[in-house]
Amino acid sequence: MNITDVYNAMEGVEYVYHLAAMSKVLPSLKSPKMAKFCTEVNALGTWNVLESARRRKIKKVIYAASSTYYGRNALPNTETDAPDFLTPYAASKYEGEIQMRTFNDLFGVPTVSLRFFMVYGPRQPSTGAYAIVTGVFAKQAGLGEPLTIEGKGDHSRDFIHVKDITEGLIIAQQSSVTGEVINLGTGIDYSVKQVADLVSPKQVHVAERKNDLKATLADTCKMKKVLGYQPNKDFISEMSQVAKETMAGSIFAQSWVDKEVTISVPWLLPAR
Repeated sequence: MNITDVYNAMEGVEYVYHLAAMSKVLPSLKSPKMAKFCTEVNALGTWNVLESARRRKIKKVIYAASSTYYGRNALPNTETDAPDFLTPYAASKYEGEIQMRTFNDLFGVPTVSLRFFMVYGPRQPSTGAYAIVTGVFAKQAGLGEPLTIEGKGDHSRDFIHVKDITEGLIIAQQSSVTGEVINLGTGIDYSVKQVADLVSPKQVHVAERKNDLKATLADTCKMKKVLGYQPNKDFISEMSQVAKETMAGSIFAQSWVDKEVTISVPWLLPAR
């Protein structure tokens, strides 16, 4: 959150993708202290990014907003829906949207906010508070454990592949669009049970979490109209591949991954 560090990091930079955050919902629910920390990191951290961008005369800031904004709104989730914050995390991410609009309209920093839906892909978290169901299921299957399905498994999410997210970010950066909030999802949802069936037939049902969000589904009309973009990764085939790679531990065995990681972050490689 140190603004000096953020400002220094922007030296020589033209565009900023603001993805940094205390991410995910569960950590913000642990205690009032953690809720406060989440707000400070996400809200004040975003202000630091924008103020640094203003001083550096950055051409555009692209912000990773969150579909948690929608809460229990009727589906599909449309950008004009009223907010329904169920967690401190959701509120803190929306505060980032407000700051993006403020700096865009008043302080001369072009911005665009993209509301990410449920992002999945290779090397996704599979344990801990930052894990999502796709990563958890792949890890459980890799260990030969039954997949733990909460309730009936009828909760659903709009899953979007990380490569589609990346492409959407780049298109938003290269476009002339500023001052807008745009969904970044597929417009297709899958239930938890459907995800489990893609990974393993070995399943067990456990108690459903209280206040868990029932469903998310992006309205993609604005994304298509304003950005001219439509995600193209098929969830069924991509999730099947992610599960296979996770179970085989093969992501680091791929030559391009091995090369890039060896150069940039060798400590992430497994022992050899």
